[in-house]
Amino acid sequence: MLFSIDTKKRIRKVVLLNCKIQLLHRKAAVIRFYMKGTYNQINKSERGAMKIMKKIIVFCVIIAVFLSIGYGVKRYVEGPKQSVDGILVSGTEQNVKDVKQLYQENTKQTADYHYKLVTTRKVRELSKAQQKEFGEKEEIIENKYAVITKSTAEKFIEKGIIRARKDPGDTSIISKPISKLEELESGDNLLFSFSDDEIVDGKLDLGDQLVPVQHVKNQAWIGYAPMDLIILDAEAYNKLKEDQTMISLIQFKDIHFDFKNKNKVEEVLSKISNVYPESRDHINFVDVQD
Repeated sequence: MLFSIDTKKRIRKVVLLNCKIQLLHRKAAVIRFYMKGTYNQINKSERGAMKIMKKIIVFCVIIAVFLSIGYGVKRYVEGPKQSVDGILVSGTEQNVKDVKQLYQENTKQTADYHYKLVTTRKVRELSKAQQKEFGEKEEIIENKYAVITKSTAEKFIEKGIIRARKDPGDTSIISKPISKLEELESGDNLLFSFSDDEIVDGKLDLGDQLVPVQHVKNQAWIGYAPMDLIILDAEAYNKLKEDQTMISLIQFKDIHFDFKNKNKVEEVLSKISNVYPESRDHINFVDVQD
């Protein structure tokens, strides 16, 4: 096909223009490709940063949860403050006198009482499985009771010396002072113990006699030393073969601390041992309720 010169020029221009347009399309495609890649990289970077931030937030939340749990466990184990502002000293009159003299410059008040320490022992035959496990045919079950009269109990309650387990359903020894003991009004002999396993037919074997007692579920004890407590009427108390032991209250003027502070407890015990050797088992701590 033959074209005129002008027509050929026009065709050349159209072809060149078309080539330029195609080139521009290709450049645009290349630009879009790289922009998309850069955008994806930016998104990936942002997503990575967000993931890291989420991990940090989750980690912080976990740490906060564990800290709160740890604090809760610490509070549960150690419990609230158990204030001390005095001691109970048991022993001979001379033992008590020596400790009183030791603190005479820092004494707010003293009071003397008496109690009996009753220890019972029972022999129980072990099962064949237990004999095989422990290598023994029998076991000796020992129970210790601090025994006081009802009149002494009333005096102790007035001073806040008798303390009850703060949570009756728990095994924690965190305690609070008793301000009133309704069971005393019943006239029954009372056993404050975690269980009533030793009571048979309503009676408790105290070695030389069987004493009718009422079990009090909310365990209580004297001061901060957990020990099964028995409150008896005067007649039953006097029939016990054990000798009376003096127990004296010494309330301090300026000494106050938390019973959970074992350093403070040790400081008092060490000081007393200088005048009353082997006294550790005969010193109890109290928070006197004025």
